[in-house]
Amino acid sequence: MQDHASPRRPHDPPWRSRTAHRTLDPNVAGMLAWRRIELGWTYSQAAQRTGVSRRMLALLEAGERVPSTVLAAALIDGYRLDVRDADLLWSVALPNVGRASPYETGLVSDHQGRSEQDRRYPSTRTRG
Repeated sequence: MQDHASPRRPHDPPWRSRTAHRTLDPNVAGMLAWRRIELGWTYSQAAQRTGVSRRMLALLEAGERVPSTVLAAALIDGYRLDVRDADLLWSVALPNVGRASPYETGLVSDHQGRSEQDRRYPSTRTRG
C-alpha cells in the first residue's frame, strides 16, 4: 500500500503529519502475528489484553500501519515481548501519532488559547 499525503490545512500545527503511516517493516509485522498466535489468542483476546483495537492489531500484522510509542508500549506489555522483540518494535514506533498525539490529548493549544479537548468538551475547561 502506498502512502498519500493530504495537503496541509491552515489550522494544522506544524508537527502534525497529514501522511498515513502505512508501511511497517515486514519483520515487525510478522513478529507481532507470530507472538499473538504463539500465545493462542484471537484478535479479540489480544485486544482485551493489550487495549489495542482488533482492527489496529490486524492492520499492524498486515504491515499496513506503524505503531505509535503508546501502542508499542501496550503491545510490549500485553504480549510480554522479550528484549530483542521489544527493541525491534520500539525501533519502528513513532512519537506524537495516534493516541500519543498532543493534538488528540489536548496538550497542544490552538491559536485562541483553547486546547482541542476544551473545544470538544467545553464543560471541562478550567475557569480562571
